[in-house]
Amino acid sequence: MKHKVRLVIIKIILFILVGNANAAPMDDTIPFVGADFEWVNMRGKNDWGQVLPKLNPGGNVYIGARFYKYIGLEFGYVGTGNLSKTTTFAPGSTFFTTPVGGTSVTYKLGVNGWHLNVLGYLPVGNCTDLILSAGYATLKTRLKQTIPFTMRLDGPHRGLARVGLGAQYQVTDFVGIRALAYWMQTSRLQITNVAFPISNKPFHDAYSLAIGFFFNF
Repeated sequence: MKHKVRLVIIKIILFILVGNANAAPMDDTIPFVGADFEWVNMRGKNDWGQVLPKLNPGGNVYIGARFYKYIGLEFGYVGTGNLSKTTTFAPGSTFFTTPVGGTSVTYKLGVNGWHLNVLGYLPVGNCTDLILSAGYATLKTRLKQTIPFTMRLDGPHRGLARVGLGAQYQVTDFVGIRALAYWMQTSRLQITNVAFPISNKPFHDAYSLAIGFFFNF
């Protein structure tokens, strides 16, 4: 059911973008597609900070449209690779009050999901714009624990805010490059609740840097 709802939302957004592109002059509406490389710094909080990896390389693909030079709408998919970290606890250590001294544990972490952003453009030259991006993302945590047996602690999709600030440069009429720094409300993300008193919200809010290219059509 959730998958069908997402497909309906995607079709509605694409209809809005394509419909506006066909109805308005090209001077007023510029459709675009693009892709970014994105590096996400998503630190674990409380005792999770000892064991979770922090920096995940990933990517972002999107389709959108720019209206009347100053406003844009963008819909896309963002995801990271799976990054691993192995921790060996010192004698006498605890993990959420549980004694774990001498134990080794490996965590493999990644996230993925959809996002919808409203973009504000501020032209600062013939080919350069500053960009403010504010939107909504629905992300899912992928987390695997090995101690030494493997357990999946994947979380559900959770809605969160995603705000970015950056700039873009139009290399030609059809090709451009852009870079944005984002803040993401990943403190809302959850994982499988393994046992009390272990927290099932393991992250601080995240920061990321996205650098990529886009095509106008």
